[in-house]
Amino acid sequence: MTDFCKVTEDKYKSFKTINYITKKEYNFTNESEYNIFNDDNIKTIYEKIASYIEDTTFDFIYIWYKNKNNINKSLGFNYNFEILNPVDDNIDDRFLDTKNKIFLNYNNLLSDYDIKDNILYYVNLFEYEYEKNEYEKNDNVFNGIIKKYWPNIKDKKYKKSPKKIIDKNKRCLSILDLQIKTIDNIFKNEYKCDEFDLQFLKINNIKYNTLNEINIIKLFCDIELNNEYPFSKLFLNDYTDTYYKIFNNLIYDITYEKCLSFIYGKRIFVNEKPKYFLQQNTFTIIKKIISDTNTYYIPIIFYLDGNISIIIDIKDTVDNIELLNLIIKSCNEFIENINDKLLYSKDKLNLFNKFGENINIDTFNYTLKLNKYDIDFKFPKYKNLFENLISYTRVIKEYDYKKTDDLHCRYKRVADYQNIDTGKFLYIKYSNPPYNWSNIDIANEIKDELLLSEEEIKKRMEEYQYEDTKYINFQILNQGQKL
Repeated sequence: MTDFCKVTEDKYKSFKTINYITKKEYNFTNESEYNIFNDDNIKTIYEKIASYIEDTTFDFIYIWYKNKNNINKSLGFNYNFEILNPVDDNIDDRFLDTKNKIFLNYNNLLSDYDIKDNILYYVNLFEYEYEKNEYEKNDNVFNGIIKKYWPNIKDKKYKKSPKKIIDKNKRCLSILDLQIKTIDNIFKNEYKCDEFDLQFLKINNIKYNTLNEINIIKLFCDIELNNEYPFSKLFLNDYTDTYYKIFNNLIYDITYEKCLSFIYGKRIFVNEKPKYFLQQNTFTIIKKIISDTNTYYIPIIFYLDGNISIIIDIKDTVDNIELLNLIIKSCNEFIENINDKLLYSKDKLNLFNKFGENINIDTFNYTLKLNKYDIDFKFPKYKNLFENLISYTRVIKEYDYKKTDDLHCRYKRVADYQNIDTGKFLYIKYSNPPYNWSNIDIANEIKDELLLSEEEIKKRMEEYQYEDTKYINFQILNQGQKL
């Protein structure tokens, strides 16, 4: 059994939040009313502090922390320069008449951050407004402070979020946490899966808060190829402006084909489907890594802005953590050699974190197999759970369930709100546990939420119920013990 299936039982993160103006504190623990989980992303942290603690929406909250060197760091976003906090900062001239490039961190995990004493500081915009009571008469404060620390606020005439929106966010957050706890409690043993097949993995180095440009042309010209580094590629503005170097002995190697995909292809393939990744303004070198059982040719991609990526695909058959960390260590050695003379960038290039040390994963494609015959598994119950997860699990209905007792799911830990009909979402949510509302109650809730007329809600409910009847047969299908 691969050790990728082994998971930690440390599900919760203990954090203290401090309102910088009012000094109000809240401790998130596994015993508290509200929880922070290991796999909560930064957007979720914003939503929890805004909804639960400040009774507002995330647009009106600015959060920061101190790193181990006691330096203030913004949690949700960064610019090409360091920022302090809105209370202690002065009007920033750079925001008065120009737009500054913002780097959003909302999809990052909280565990990726070096947070001193596990303390998060925040400021509520409306409390800041009260502190700076002359701000409405001063456009410079709005442009030079408000837009800097609350970038989602576009209009000076902003208003507090309606209570209905805040309450809805609270309900969504609580249901999301309940669903996560339900999944975590399904299997209590040390291993959460039986097979783990890695299809594609893109790892990034530690992110920069400021720009650290790499001279990719000089890198391409200077680095000589050998058996360990048999291939390099410089991709500038487009495919007509691309250059390659190939070590002579490589053409006799059976992995030569992999290098050719970087020469001629605009993409690589995972499970016969294209997997795109950015190549413009990059320098790529392939590193040969030898383990006890296999030889790997791993592309290391250097981007103009200082970021670096490693690409691992299904052909590399990386099936355990030790091997993955061996690859990361070997690629880090190459970066350290580049850093020795500091000829190719202003500052030293950041390395890759290892698995288990806040690894920075960009793209992760895998097949997870669960064969759980030793539990009392209620097939319709868990099919219903997976099909209605807010965090978006798609049950693959294309399979014929009448001929199998398998439940096939595709899961991604992001919300898909922009692609889902809001009314249908509410219908699914309130039709199922923990609500189990009647159709009359559901119709009234949707009508109030979407401001629909009696005729409109009647038509919609008929559509939703018709969609439901297409899958009602599932409830009498196999009561399989295999997930």
